[in-house]
Amino acid sequence: MRLNQASNDKHVSRQKNKSKSLSKKENAERKSKNSVSPRLLGKLSSALTSVKKEGQERINALRRNLDKEDDFEKQDRIDEIETETGRSMER
Repeated sequence: MRLNQASNDKHVSRQKNKSKSLSKKENAERKSKNSVSPRLLGKLSSALTSVKKEGQERINALRRNLDKEDDFEKQDRIDEIETETGRSMER
C-alpha cells in the first residue's frame, strides 16, 4: 500500500511539474506575441492624437460655417418679412 501511495505521489508531482512548465511556456509565448516596441506605440499614439486634433478642427470649421449659414437664412427671412409688411424689424 505504501508503495502504491509513493507511486501515486510521484505521479502527481510529475503532473504538477509538467503543468507548471506548460504554463510557463504558454506565458512566454504570449509575452513574445504581444510585445510591441515602445517606440512604435509612441509613434502610433502621436499619430492618433494628430488625427483626433485634425478631426476636431474640421468639425469646428463645419459648425462655424453652419452658424454663418443660419445667420444668412435668418437675415433673408427678416428681409422677406420686412418686404411683405413694409415695416422695418429690429435687428
